[in-house]
Parts: sequence; C-alpha cells; structure tokens
Amino acid sequence: QRFTNLLTYSLLPKSAAAYRLQPPESDGEGKWPSQPIELIRFLERAHGDTGFFSLAKLPGSSDDWVVANYTSTCHSGAPWIYGQTFNTDIYVCRCQPIRLD
Repeated sequence: QRFTNLLTYSLLPKSAAAYRLQPPESDGEGKWPSQPIELIRFLERAHGDTGFFSLAKLPGSSDDWVVANYTSTCHSGAPWIYGQTFNTDIYVCRCQPIRLD
C-alpha cells in the first residue's frame, strides 16, 4: 500500500498557493473567525517539484514584500516525479499587498 501511494503521488501534478490564516481572537475565549483561511493567490509558474515558497518584508519599505519560490521548468500537467529528476529554478518577485476593506 505504501509503495502504491508513493507511486500515485509521484505521478500526479502539483501546484502552490499562498493563504492567510486568521488566528483565534485573543480575548480569552479563543473563538475562531467564521472563515479563518483565505486564499491569497495561486503562485504562477509553480509546477513539478514545488510548494515551498518564502515570504519576507522588504527591508526599508513600509508595504513591499518579496516572494521566492522554487519550481521545475515544466508544464503544469507534469507529474511530481519530473520535478524531482530535472533542474529546478528559483523565482523571486516583489509584491505590494492590497487591503480589501
């Protein structure tokens, strides 16, 4: 069973996305918001061996962030095993969040 699960996982395509998690309120009751997980965006060009992106505030900037992700240079339908066996690239972009009020 373990081998079958690994083989099945390896032959499926992968992708990556960023989410915002709103923790429970700090009022002592610890009540969770009605929708604690919010999809921020899917990461473009994230295929093959992927999904471990980094997010950091840009030094000296009040609003800008830097996002870095590594991914294989393959098409989105490629299986995970392709990303494990071929070259990987690191993509970096500068982002500015937009407040949704």
